[in-house]
Amino acid sequence: MTNSIGTGIKWEAIDAVIFDVDGTLFDHVALRRPMVVKLLGHLLTCRLPWRDLRTLRMFRRERDRLALAGADNIGRRQFEHVAAAAGRPPSEVEAIVTQWIYREPLSFVSRYTFPDVSRFITSLKDRGIRTGVFSDYPATDKLDALGIAVEVVRDATEPDVGRLKPRPDGFIRVAHLLDVRPERCLIIGDRDDRDGEAARRGGFMFLQKIAALRQPKAREFTSYAGLICEIERISASQSPGATDVAGKREHA
Repeated sequence: MTNSIGTGIKWEAIDAVIFDVDGTLFDHVALRRPMVVKLLGHLLTCRLPWRDLRTLRMFRRERDRLALAGADNIGRRQFEHVAAAAGRPPSEVEAIVTQWIYREPLSFVSRYTFPDVSRFITSLKDRGIRTGVFSDYPATDKLDALGIAVEVVRDATEPDVGRLKPRPDGFIRVAHLLDVRPERCLIIGDRDDRDGEAARRGGFMFLQKIAALRQPKAREFTSYAGLICEIERISASQSPGATDVAGKREHA
């Protein structure tokens, strides 16, 4: 399904687009299936202790808590709080998280890239629109696995950000590095409560990627092919040739 109505975005007013990653550039829900199978395989063969699985669950809950609290220094706190609760050294928690949340999914992500996302990014660049990424999780390796290249990449664990969405710090930092004002910058993400709220707090425009199960409303889209068509229609309508044709029609 492609967008049958416009997104309502004024593309001519946009100098940069900043993307979320999980759920925005690839289908993170579909990715969970092979990851669950892999985790179960390691549990059944005793290569992954149940204690490690419990630590991973605690880590995800702690990240949600820190996000809602607007906590800073995420890179350090996310491991220390879990380590204290689990009775383990922070280095052990970090090693488990690095393997199962950061590294293991990399072998699967390319299977679930959303169609036409690379073509859309190329379309933006061709029109002089700058591109960046901000994610709550480390993003560089995922982008490499997806074959996606943007100008600036930041994540919440880096010292110059240190905060999770819905705090706007990460988007603001990327916009600063792109040398673009927030009001001239579009955020594309899949969660209104995190990406959208961060965009609103930071003074950005927001466009939400939704599943192709319902008709998109304004400021929503289901496919990158639909966005490409929308941009091309706008570009064509603004070209000098299109203006001349429109003028001739009016005087005909």
